[in-house]
Amino acid sequence: MRLVMGGESLLGQKTGIGQYTENLAREILKTGSINDFKFLSYGKLQDTAPLLTADPGEQKTSMAGQSNSKLLANLRGVASRNPAAVWCYNKAMPLLERHTLRDYTDSDVFHSPNYMLANFPGKRVVTILDLSTIKHPEFHHKGMVKFVNHHIRQSIQKADHIITISETVKSEIVEHLGVEEERITTTYLAANSTFKPLTAEEFAKHAFAPDLEYKKYFLCACTLEPRKNISRLLDAYCSYRKREGDSALPLVLVGHQGWYSEELYSRILELGIANGVRYLGYVDSSSLPIIFAGARALIFPSIYEGFGLPVLEAMQAGTAVLTSPNSAMSEVAQDAALFAEPASTEDIESKMLLLASDDTLIARLTSAGRQKSSEFSWHQCAKQTLSVYGKLAA
Repeated sequence: MRLVMGGESLLGQKTGIGQYTENLAREILKTGSINDFKFLSYGKLQDTAPLLTADPGEQKTSMAGQSNSKLLANLRGVASRNPAAVWCYNKAMPLLERHTLRDYTDSDVFHSPNYMLANFPGKRVVTILDLSTIKHPEFHHKGMVKFVNHHIRQSIQKADHIITISETVKSEIVEHLGVEEERITTTYLAANSTFKPLTAEEFAKHAFAPDLEYKKYFLCACTLEPRKNISRLLDAYCSYRKREGDSALPLVLVGHQGWYSEELYSRILELGIANGVRYLGYVDSSSLPIIFAGARALIFPSIYEGFGLPVLEAMQAGTAVLTSPNSAMSEVAQDAALFAEPASTEDIESKMLLLASDDTLIARLTSAGRQKSSEFSWHQCAKQTLSVYGKLAA
């Protein structure tokens, strides 16, 4: 069997999609069951090694000189807000893909880890990570909603099989898109092995921000976008800080800016260190596990998630978790997290107060989280994914 996997999410700074693609690909390669594995990035085939690197700079260099790919990458970037760009992208990409993939046959598999299927002559698998643009279009640009929803529906029609990352999203695909359950397989994600507990001494050796004290700060790690509920989290934190004064724990925000983030980013800057909020921006993969392990608790009151990988990463790192009892977060965490209603500033604040003051609660959540996180592995994710490939290519 020959395998081609969509690799665009591996270019530049990795978000959750990039982490999923990278870890799944690495585990598949470890099995040795695929004799020819390539990535497809904006119409160009590429060997796996250049993209499976921790250095985004190397990833960008590997694309140098590929003028058509760079043009289409830029076109896709603006397509969500420009109807003319959407038209150009939808016309140009299938032609380029058909030419690039012309030598593949019906016994080969293409897997898109991010909702968009290539013009592939063999078997086609698509991963639908979430239905955010369908269930919560108010959290995205209108052009983005139209672009993503068009490609999700198109991919579902053309795919030989659909993979998703939680039973929650599987049920949503059945309900909102009318897909038969037997066409969908759930493969849970996992946290990288680099997410693990650290002692205070180990944290001190690695900390790149000297003013972060071990287990004396709250952490929120996510892309700054509306569905992550950062605005309400800031409201809750400001109320908590007014109540607690100088004894209040700081709130550390990690993640790059996303859709509709300009006003939110301005507010974060206005709050600043003097008011306990510290925005670190995008943090590289070597430093992020350290920040997770050093936090007293992860505060992740997202309104909607297809999985909620930061929840699992925090639990594996020995950090207590506060998240939302909706979408996939409660499916992943179950009884190993504390829950707050995402629409209630008061509930988020009250739970933050508990986490800041109750050492017994922290110990219970930490222990339960470590046990729960052990149930997830990239090996299992890859095994289930390979089973899907095998059935299609048989």
